[in-house]
Amino acid sequence: MQIRPFAEQDIHSVYAIQLECPEAAQWKLDDYLELAREPGASILIAELDASPSPLIVGFAAFQHVLEEAELRNIAVRPSHRRKGIAKALLAHSIRSLWESGAKTLYLEVRPSNHEARALYASAGFQLQYTRPGYYQNPVEDALVMSLEIPRPSRP
Repeated sequence: MQIRPFAEQDIHSVYAIQLECPEAAQWKLDDYLELAREPGASILIAELDASPSPLIVGFAAFQHVLEEAELRNIAVRPSHRRKGIAKALLAHSIRSLWESGAKTLYLEVRPSNHEARALYASAGFQLQYTRPGYYQNPVEDALVMSLEIPRPSRP
């Protein structure tokens, strides 16, 4: 697996993954293109070498402003979960954000998304507060979590 920056030709794969993952933020197709063009924003792609062409299996979208960053969306194809892909995307994102000067990374997650919460906790995220009724379909609170971005360890 390799993690690489988003390219516009990835848009349909990213959108398809999002649609396979109802627990992910559900954006419009153009939202990804707009985010990718914004200063301080980035989308990372997890790609498997597959014959005859690589297969995109996950993505992470984040935005960085001054010393703060937000993980806006992350998703992995259900057929490729529990293989360390989300963990690798998150680690790569954190390292990239640290290198660009971010000190704190924030995210929002549904309380019912136990897998994502476990992933974030394993990365060191801490619960900051709850936003009541933040999510729709179904209505659910959002847990706002943060991570003081550590200096990356040598690979």
